[in-house]
Amino acid sequence: MCEMAVEHAPHHKVWWNYLKLESSFEGKDYVCDRLLRFLVSSASPPAAERRSFQLMEALLYRVQLHLFTGRTDSALAILQNALKSSHDRSVAERLTAGDRALLWLSFIHLTEFQRLPAGLLDPAESGPSRLVSRESFLLPWRTPRDVSTPPHVLVGLFRDAVLRCSDEALTPRQRTLACLPLHSNLVLLYRLLERFDEGVALVESLLELRPECCSLRDALAELHIRKGHPDRAVGMWLQALAECPNNAEVFYHSCKFLMAQEQPSAVAPLFRGFVLSLCDDQQGHAQPLELLRHVLGFPGEELLRGPVIKELQEQLGQQMPYLHLVHCRWQQLHGSVGQTVDAFERALSSTMKLEELHELWMEYLVFSSRPPARAPPPQESRFPALVRRCLSAVPSRLEVPFDPAEFWSCYGFHNKVVTLYLSSLPLSQHALVLERLRYAMPNNTELGLRLLHQVWQDGHTEQLKFQVQMLSSQEPRCLAYWEM
Repeated sequence: MCEMAVEHAPHHKVWWNYLKLESSFEGKDYVCDRLLRFLVSSASPPAAERRSFQLMEALLYRVQLHLFTGRTDSALAILQNALKSSHDRSVAERLTAGDRALLWLSFIHLTEFQRLPAGLLDPAESGPSRLVSRESFLLPWRTPRDVSTPPHVLVGLFRDAVLRCSDEALTPRQRTLACLPLHSNLVLLYRLLERFDEGVALVESLLELRPECCSLRDALAELHIRKGHPDRAVGMWLQALAECPNNAEVFYHSCKFLMAQEQPSAVAPLFRGFVLSLCDDQQGHAQPLELLRHVLGFPGEELLRGPVIKELQEQLGQQMPYLHLVHCRWQQLHGSVGQTVDAFERALSSTMKLEELHELWMEYLVFSSRPPARAPPPQESRFPALVRRCLSAVPSRLEVPFDPAEFWSCYGFHNKVVTLYLSSLPLSQHALVLERLRYAMPNNTELGLRLLHQVWQDGHTEQLKFQVQMLSSQEPRCLAYWEM
């Protein structure tokens, strides 16, 4: 029936149903190869985003299939041929520049770690599975010893990837954005290898095209500090403020950097200049904090009429989350604990993207976990309740790309919150807290594995057996539970 269906109605979903029904490696590999050829034949450059994603998904499924059955060399060959071989070049040509860069990054990850990046796949599905995310990522290097491939080979791969992902149909700014995941990982590699000058030169050349990119500026500041030149990092952020006026995100990141470098006194004049630059001259008598609170919609004693420059109204509407973060930072420096909490609570009630919500919540939690000396004693007891509220309020059920009817459970941010929470508790309480949190988030696979690891470290063998049996029955397709 599947053969008849793909002959007379060769739809993308029909092919995937066929692929699911096949049970042998040979059968799945054969159908997946045919699915790829169908997608290539039905897509023509320039690439459409949906078809590009479908091609990338089918290709990575075939790579997973070979990896899962121990065929690592053939998995690498399949991915390399799709990206570099003239015979299969049509696959790469039919991908958008962003998907091509993500595929190259996956190839480098596979070369380095012998597996595909975990962030693209559902952690509850260990076998070959469909993609649930297309977010960029940093390779999981922590120290120079984590780098196993010869550095010159890795650098060559990154440069080749950037060259092949530089679509001439895009503007230089668009090309920089499409290749940003590759550039960011190459900068990370330069920093680990202590090749600071090469990293600085690369980031500075990219900032000429995208001066507003805060992730690149954070990376450049880190390189300057590692070289022993924190003054250059400070100068770079001051230059960013001059190059990107009225940009709330750049201003927020510059304030965050200055506070991390224990230079809070430099924030006040910058804050005044930034806020006043957004407002009409007739509001020169007003305090900058009053003006910012008015822009954010806080109730005030005095009604300020039209303080925002009309030309900036649309731009500021898009940057409202970062204006809230700037307000929270200012209150941490100069306001009381109650005022700071009020600023965070007001910010949480505003509309923002998920990554901005993550940043806001993490700022709020870090502030609450390390209350200032002037905070009243009840502030400390508020932190666990705030953690529970954050874990329940931040969405974990996300849409699968280009398929709004399908969802997956993403707990990456929640697990960072758990790490922060555990850092405030004695080690003896970690297993108990992890078990309680796992019951609150039963679909959090990484948290379940973390609980098992903690129970094993504590030496509770019988409890470990009970927990792993229960977890393997709840998520039978997670191989890590069965291996335990």
